[in-house]
Order: sequence, then structure tokens, then C-alpha cells
Amino acid sequence: MEPHYRPQSISGAFCDLGYSFIGKTETYVVDINVILQQYNVKDVPAIIAKAKQFRRPNEKKNITLSSYLDRWKSVDQETIMKLQKIYSVDIEMFGYPEQPY
Repeated sequence: MEPHYRPQSISGAFCDLGYSFIGKTETYVVDINVILQQYNVKDVPAIIAKAKQFRRPNEKKNITLSSYLDRWKSVDQETIMKLQKIYSVDIEMFGYPEQPY
């Protein structure tokens, strides 16, 4: 399977490492704030603003939850079932809903 789409559960040693925090792209801003505050990093908003300067042009800046859900509604049930099977461990491990909408 193409590495960018490979389930995370087979991409790393998740069960072998004692993670204290797992961030998600969906909650990046909140997650990075938590990490920076845990390490007593000062001026967190300024650091996040500086990091945003390095955002690649192709990153999706305007995807909202509703547009994300609308995209899933156009995917047929058979495809969703196949994806659920492939990513079932990841869905459970990272607490994602089984139905994407």
C-alpha cells in the first residue's frame, strides 16, 4: 500500500512505545498548544503564528466540518465499508467514528 495511505497502526510501533500524547491533524492548533504549555514554552500564540508562515500553499485552509462531511456523503456505502475494514484498528485506536458522517 502507498505509504501515505497505509494505516498508522501498521506504520509504526504504537503498541511498543509509551506515548504520553497523540496529536491529530483535526485538532492541530489545540494539540500544539497543549504540548507547548506542558513544556512551559512562553508566547505560544506567537510561535503558532510563526509556524503558520511555513504552511505549504496546497494545504487546505478553508475546509470546514460541514464541507468535510458533505464530501463523505458522496461516497457509496460499499467504499465506506472497505475503508472501515482497512482502517478498523486506526478508527478504534484514535477514537474516530465508524461512520464518517
